[in-house]
Order: sequence, then C-alpha cells, then structure tokens
Amino acid sequence: MDYVEEVLRYLTARMQIEAEWAVQERTSFTWWAHRLAQRVWVGEPRDWQGIELRTLHIETQLLTDVPMGVSTWARLASVNRFATLSSYVADVSANAIHLHTSVSLTADNYRLAQAIALHAMALQVADAHAEVAELASAFGGRIAETPHPHQGFRERPDEMKIG
Repeated sequence: MDYVEEVLRYLTARMQIEAEWAVQERTSFTWWAHRLAQRVWVGEPRDWQGIELRTLHIETQLLTDVPMGVSTWARLASVNRFATLSSYVADVSANAIHLHTSVSLTADNYRLAQAIALHAMALQVADAHAEVAELASAFGGRIAETPHPHQGFRERPDEMKIG
C-alpha cells in the first residue's frame, strides 16, 4: 500500500471518524466533528535533495466574512503567540481565517510523521470548536459552519473529539 493512503487511513481510524460524517477522496478527506469542517489532504510529491517529499495539510475552517485590515494582522499575530501545533491563517481572497498545520512526509519518516499529524489534528479540531465563538467576536467575522454535503448539519458534536 502507498504510504500516503496508509497515513490517511491511519488518521481516519485513530480519530475514529464515522464514515457518514466524512467525505473521502484519493489523497484527502473532509469530516465534521460538529459544525466546522476539517480537511486533511496530501500535496503533490516534490523532490527535496533527492528525496520524494509530500506535505500533509490539516485545516479547519473557522471564520468567514472577516474584514481584512491592519488590525486583523495584529490580532492574528497576537493569537499565534499561543498556537500549539496549528497556526491561525488568513485567506485574504476569501476573507476567511483557518487553523492550519502541515507535516512533511517521506517514505522513510511517514510512521513518525503520521503520529505527529494525529496529535495536531486532534488538538486542532478541539481548539477550533472551543475557540471559534470568541474568535468571531474578536475578528468581526462569521463562524464558518458548513453542513456535510449528504447528512446536513451535525446536530450533536462528536463527544470523543469536542464533547
């Protein structure tokens, strides 16, 4: 099995993601622990000093309709001082703020990298749901709640991740 597939399966299994609350693709998946979507994807391979390197990204949508200005950058810098394994990132083109982390994967390091990614993923989804209301107030944006494309909104949060 390809190590990218193995990493994605590992994260899905260890996070105990229920199939009905996820959308799986070949090199990515998106899932809903409650009202916020968390997307996990692996970028295209690239050569780094003769080694094939791929980047695993983990991102949770937090806010939309955020006014982008000087005060936004100051607030982002302030909250990122307390960031753990994810950073608060502005998407200027979408007027949005996300939590984002990335982990480098190679055929030799993927077992260690997937363990690091698992911790980042769990912390990110818990932090996102715990902090999003306060962040919306601080940044003046709207909470980026999105429904699952087939199940709609998840009424009860996943108790293991954010309960």
